[in-house]
Amino acid sequence: MYEEFHNVTINSCFTQAKRLEDDVVAEAVRCGYDEECLFALRLSLEEAFANAIRHGNVGDVSKHVRVRYLVSPERIDVYVADEGKGFDL
Repeated sequence: MYEEFHNVTINSCFTQAKRLEDDVVAEAVRCGYDEECLFALRLSLEEAFANAIRHGNVGDVSKHVRVRYLVSPERIDVYVADEGKGFDL
């Protein structure tokens, strides 16, 4: 049940990002994570989604944000990809 990744694509839209954030946090609640972990998770998701929308996709509503996540009692993995041009480290 817990070891299945979810793959979700949203528009570059903060409303959709907030809904997805709420869904991921709700799964963490069901897995028994404490308030400190839930706060850290929510903050991390807000930042990752905002960066993808604002900086990666440069607010272009025709672009998408792809999110792959897994929430289990042992761990939470979240991968966020935008359609921006990227950067050279």
